[in-house]
Amino acid sequence: MEETPSPKKKLVYHDSEYEYVNGMSKKAWPGLVLTLVVSVAFYIFAVLRYRELVDWEATGGRIRMTSTEKLCYDMGGVWLFPALIGIFATVVMVLGIKQYLRRKRLG
Repeated sequence: MEETPSPKKKLVYHDSEYEYVNGMSKKAWPGLVLTLVVSVAFYIFAVLRYRELVDWEATGGRIRMTSTEKLCYDMGGVWLFPALIGIFATVVMVLGIKQYLRRKRLG
């Protein structure tokens, strides 16, 4: 006798649980920790780059800059590029906190 294949179970989920499909972690805190670490790293980079640019202006000489950084320096001076990096870090932090709160509410 032939065995009939058993039907596969259909994965059913609700719209409010879409983050957890396909084995994603239900824990809310790992994403928050990651975004906080990334945003702090961007803040540190912005401060260090600002200090490097100020020292460069004071002493003269040569410094390496990307084309984007050079454009920002030409448009706004020393503070514009580090300020944009700081704004980006703030956006990353805010989005990470929002994601954490949403996952905590769902969990």
